[in-house]
Amino acid sequence: VIEELDLCFLNQEEVKAFSEKMLNLLKLSDEKKITSKNIAQDEDVDEEEKEIIGEEIKQEEEVQVAISELIGILFKTHKSMTIELARFLISNILPSAFKEGQSEIMNKFGIFLIDDMIEFLGYDILQAEWFDFANILARFSQEKSCILRQAACYGLGIFAENTPAGVINPDALQNYLDHLINAAKIQKGA
Repeated sequence: VIEELDLCFLNQEEVKAFSEKMLNLLKLSDEKKITSKNIAQDEDVDEEEKEIIGEEIKQEEEVQVAISELIGILFKTHKSMTIELARFLISNILPSAFKEGQSEIMNKFGIFLIDDMIEFLGYDILQAEWFDFANILARFSQEKSCILRQAACYGLGIFAENTPAGVINPDALQNYLDHLINAAKIQKGA
């Protein structure tokens, strides 16, 4: 419903309060994941319990993806009021979404945030991160996971649409195009 409105319906204080709630939900969800991971490492936990804990962690990560979608809608509807939120996410949240060994769901969380920032905040706001974001998307466009590959390819398309003429050099452009061509060649479920 919110996304359908496509208009600015909150004031700055409300955007800030909503942003803080979303960040608090992310923090609480991370705390639950850490607690669950610690419990799973206990010697007394059997395999069946570890499976249940693994499912709980997966559910928390899906909650985080849903939160990223809400944040994306906020970027879409309140662009100028979400710059502080975007800066916080870039500095404090995104690095952990792409650290080595991170789950597919958390990679998806990060890609969704990048896609939405590129699409709704744009080059003028994100100049410093623009090509870093494109490089992350190019890397994930080569993933075996269809979900990650599709989200990354979508982001590269939005990146191409929103990059001002003359900003990208021909070699970098060719590199991104090569990634997209190679992504199209990856077998589904490979």
